[in-house]
Amino acid sequence: MQFLRLYLQYCLLEHHRGYSPDFNEEQQRWAQTAAEFTLAQEIVRHWQRRVGAPPHVGEPFFLSLLFMLLKTPDPVRDGHPHDRRLRLAISGLIHRFQILAGRAFSDEQGLSDQLYIHLSQALIRSVFAIGIDSTLTEEVTRLYPRLLRTTQAALSEFEEAWHIRFNEEETGLIAVIFGAWLMQKSDLHEKQVLLLTDDNPAIEEALEQQLRELTLLPLNIKYQSVERFQKEGAPKGVTLIVTPYATALPLFSPPLIHAENYFTERQQQHICAMLED
Repeated sequence: MQFLRLYLQYCLLEHHRGYSPDFNEEQQRWAQTAAEFTLAQEIVRHWQRRVGAPPHVGEPFFLSLLFMLLKTPDPVRDGHPHDRRLRLAISGLIHRFQILAGRAFSDEQGLSDQLYIHLSQALIRSVFAIGIDSTLTEEVTRLYPRLLRTTQAALSEFEEAWHIRFNEEETGLIAVIFGAWLMQKSDLHEKQVLLLTDDNPAIEEALEQQLRELTLLPLNIKYQSVERFQKEGAPKGVTLIVTPYATALPLFSPPLIHAENYFTERQQQHICAMLED
């Protein structure tokens, strides 16, 4: 309450200085349909009685936005029509992702609750053009390209229904959530792949990217020189070895796949079987 009192005084001061919030029609509609808008209107009316001067027309929308951002979404207790609509949309989003991925989640309810908490805020950020940290985006794009594309495809109907378009940062975070819940099955864990290197880093990087395109699941791809591999063998825990170079296998070694430029269709199937089982 003390924060709100001080904040309203700050708003009044800014209003006198000629600085007031402006919202486009879409943002106004979003704020007006939120449960927090009624409270915002009451505060503005009380403020006007105390101050005398009429507040800027954008103040109720701004207060509504402020309360929406301060609210912690609760997938169990939230009962506003907007919240019920979101839960239903999330159910459809999960269903579409599972169809596109060809994989089922072991705990759909847990995933649904986490997506509700995240998307409640992500929708607000998207509508009101509120940015977030973008440092994760490049990493998600590089390490999980197929997961990201699958997430984008699954989100298309959701975005259309809510008349928004998530930016790369928001989509990346949603992809991370999907990826984490794919790994919830007790028999799934991050697989380690060893990529043997020598004198052609361009081909080595191309093979790594192909590997990441083959699976939705996180991969831990380690690099090791062919020379060191011949002397020491593969590190403990490696599921698969990939190399573009002619390499003799030690006596005891994980499966090795040789591909000079691209994996054949049969190799791709074999890789997927090993990494996703």
